[in-house]
Amino acid sequence: MKIKWLILIIVIGLSFIGLIYFFRLGGAIAAILETILIYVLSNPDKAIGFLASLYKKGRKIHFWFEKSAVEKRLESTIGLASKKVNEEEGNLLPHGVDIEWIDIEKQDRDAFLREDKIVVCLEPSINEEKNLARATMLYTSEDLIRESQRFVNKKVMRAACFAVARKMLMIDRRIGALKCLNEEFLTPEISKDPQIKGHLEVMEKLDLEGCFTRVLLRELSELDAKLSPATSHLRAEEETASFMQIMKKLAEKQKGVDIYPTHRGNVIDVDIILVAREGVTDPNPYIKYAKRCWNKGVPRLYVLAQEKNTIVAVSAVLAIKTSGIYRVEKEWNFWILGKGGKFKSYIAALDRIGVRTTPSIDDHI
Repeated sequence: MKIKWLILIIVIGLSFIGLIYFFRLGGAIAAILETILIYVLSNPDKAIGFLASLYKKGRKIHFWFEKSAVEKRLESTIGLASKKVNEEEGNLLPHGVDIEWIDIEKQDRDAFLREDKIVVCLEPSINEEKNLARATMLYTSEDLIRESQRFVNKKVMRAACFAVARKMLMIDRRIGALKCLNEEFLTPEISKDPQIKGHLEVMEKLDLEGCFTRVLLRELSELDAKLSPATSHLRAEEETASFMQIMKKLAEKQKGVDIYPTHRGNVIDVDIILVAREGVTDPNPYIKYAKRCWNKGVPRLYVLAQEKNTIVAVSAVLAIKTSGIYRVEKEWNFWILGKGGKFKSYIAALDRIGVRTTPSIDDHI
């Protein structure tokens, strides 16, 4: 990402100098306009936020400006937050957002896909935090792992939407909007179904460890690629629920207690290797375990480690890759916040080299 921005700055700088040198004043004007255009194209959500500020200046002239300013601020806030979620793992939220105002007496609040954007319909409110809460929840409910939603257990999917919406609001510390989301959406639902609350608590614990988007949502997001063109899949719904229980064990793991998070299913077949023992410097046990997984035909491994154990984990992953049994599909190095401060964390996703069994769509209903 830093290299990309460095190249962009160099290109803009050379273009700016060239235009001024050859065309003087006209070149300077063209260079400024070119820089603005490149910035807008590279940062559409920030540009929308700037546009919202301009609209706000005109609110004394006409209410339309105030309404447009709120609309653009919502679009900018949600757009920037969704990008930060996607930076953790792929396109979990693949589309942008458009806000449209409706008369609630004539039309229900809704969200739908149109021209590669999720259109969120809201009734006007003077409470911007409430608007943001509603828009964020409607957006995530429609767009989060959009193509795979139909295969996921309904309660797991609903909890995931809540977890991502809350995560997006907390990125900018929108506490007021978070409170509105809890009061208007979350509290009524968990009072009817406490299981959603249980799933949500597990997901937020996983998020603190960096596993929510990089492991759980990653596996759920791939269901469409595995199971299409089926319109539904009973076994997938069952396995997403059972996989959630495996992830719960991971989220609730106590220090010093050994667990082996493994899910052997027809749709979700993964093994999670925890490099968690203090003082361990030998990667060989993890390499041997990976070989046993390969012999069993496990198609995907995740290797998780924190702090000093990340060195052992990286060594183990390199050795597994070199052995030719699994390829490294993706690696993440990131920081998590714990009781003692920030901790370095590492996750690697490895795919089995060889024939991988694809679930049959004959199970669909």
